[in-house]
Amino acid sequence: MKLTAFCFLSVLIFGCSSDDKTTPGGAPDGGGEEEETYFGVCEQCDLPNQMAAIEDGDVEDCGTAALGDDVGPARTCAQTAFAAKRPFQVVIEIQGTDSSVAEGWVYDGTTLTAFTYDSNICGGAPVCGTEGCGPQVFKTNCDGPTNASTGTAVFSCAARPNRIKTCGPCVTQGTASKNCQPIPD
Repeated sequence: MKLTAFCFLSVLIFGCSSDDKTTPGGAPDGGGEEEETYFGVCEQCDLPNQMAAIEDGDVEDCGTAALGDDVGPARTCAQTAFAAKRPFQVVIEIQGTDSSVAEGWVYDGTTLTAFTYDSNICGGAPVCGTEGCGPQVFKTNCDGPTNASTGTAVFSCAARPNRIKTCGPCVTQGTASKNCQPIPD
């Protein structure tokens, strides 16, 4: 129920306009001219959609701590579920400089994955029609997690290997790409 409400609110708040031009997969055309592409689908480049893509079955929804809210309850829920090896998800909104920023955590019972979200890497609301701009999500494994207890942090990771972009803008030129990574199999 909470996840459904969060998804609905996220689309209302962070959703892309209906006239966005996206190229699913951000595939280059192989030509020599620079071509604007978008890796993934803009309307799905948010934490609820990207986190749901790795969830396997039922997860405990530890909620969303909105910007300025006490993160304690969400953090405690996630840390308790993690200690008990129960799958969970949690989202913490973080103060951004010029756009909405959040960090999400998903634990599937084996791997703890951290997600980072920026509503528009150029600043402001999510808009995919502007060259090189739009929402972006990265995910990475959290190796050697320990509980965090201050600020907006939920966990600290000894290492965050395998950081990949799950969706976001990129610019390609020929076969070279800038700021664009594939999703591994």
